[in-house]
Amino acid sequence: MALTKAQLQSILKVFNLSTSGTIKQLKTRETQLLNELGFPKRGGRTYYTKVISFVIEKQMDQLQDQVILEDLLKYQKQITKATNFKETRQKIIKLQQFIQYEIDELQEKIDLHSDKTVREDDYNFDYFRCLLFTQPQEQQECREAVIRARQGYNTEEIVQVHDDVSTTYFDNEIIQLSDINELIDTVYEENNRRIFKIQFLFGTISEEFAYDNFIYDHQPLLDKNIQQYAPAMITNQESIAIYKQYIQSSIVEMQDFQITESTKYRYIGIYAMMVRVSRLPFAGLCMKELIDKHYKSHKQQLFYQVSDLNNCFWFAYARWILKGKVFPDQIRCEAKKQMREFYNLTKKQYDTFINDYKGFDVVDELNKFILKKMINVNIFYYDYDDKFYYL
Repeated sequence: MALTKAQLQSILKVFNLSTSGTIKQLKTRETQLLNELGFPKRGGRTYYTKVISFVIEKQMDQLQDQVILEDLLKYQKQITKATNFKETRQKIIKLQQFIQYEIDELQEKIDLHSDKTVREDDYNFDYFRCLLFTQPQEQQECREAVIRARQGYNTEEIVQVHDDVSTTYFDNEIIQLSDINELIDTVYEENNRRIFKIQFLFGTISEEFAYDNFIYDHQPLLDKNIQQYAPAMITNQESIAIYKQYIQSSIVEMQDFQITESTKYRYIGIYAMMVRVSRLPFAGLCMKELIDKHYKSHKQQLFYQVSDLNNCFWFAYARWILKGKVFPDQIRCEAKKQMREFYNLTKKQYDTFINDYKGFDVVDELNKFILKKMINVNIFYYDYDDKFYYL
């Protein structure tokens, strides 16, 4: 007995298939469905009760499989989240261990020379215009070496040279120890809003005994020599104070390096100094190299918002809140609203605040942001050697 149109439609509805059309069209769809589900061709396809029972049973099996699959996916996400948390914690611990290792390395030299001071006041050689910690054998020749070392360089002010990831500070007229401390203070004041890495190098005057004469020369500030002294991660006022002590210990080490029968070479003083600051990534003005690297190759997953101010983090957060298709003015208004709430600003205060805003500080403000907004934040970094992203 052939199935009626109503019976065919009820069978197709179980799997949400189309129920419109002629009986012939419905029959074709039903036959395809039964073949896909594995119903025997001679198993009674004309008996409605048997067919509908078989179809419903198969649908229930598939739904159960779907529930199991969803549970597995949910469990997998939980495992992934736990793994990511563990890896992130391990990275944090590793970073803390690395910073502590740096501190221990600095402290070792500080302790070694803790009972000594820089001999800047032992001799009155002001006309040399450099930090002399050892009396030269030939004063005039030494003075001429200092003059040659500074030729063509700006000695009136601290010079800054910027690139995409670092800033290098040059003081080409170091006369006393206080000049060095002032340079370090300047660096800290301009970069203390976030963690940064610091390195330094001295421009030195040397004395060498050769061919029965004393020869004076200078060692210029070259990038290739900046690894001569240990770098450090600066996190607060205490860490910069330790680094100042390390710098002074390095000077003491130089002044104790005297001419011997084997070396016949020693340092006389310091005429210049360079300090390099490597900035850690933080939210701020959109940089072209970051856009090229990340956005253009992941347009389906990422978006960016260009701004003349350092509020790109808040633009991105506002865009995420609004969802869907929105206009730039909507994003701008939402970002302003979120910033005012986070920093507790009035409209009038915001207008002044935004002009001096240095950007969202991931180190000091991220935890507060997560707790206040009740959202999860994952931070990724890009490894140039591996060409891969890590959480």
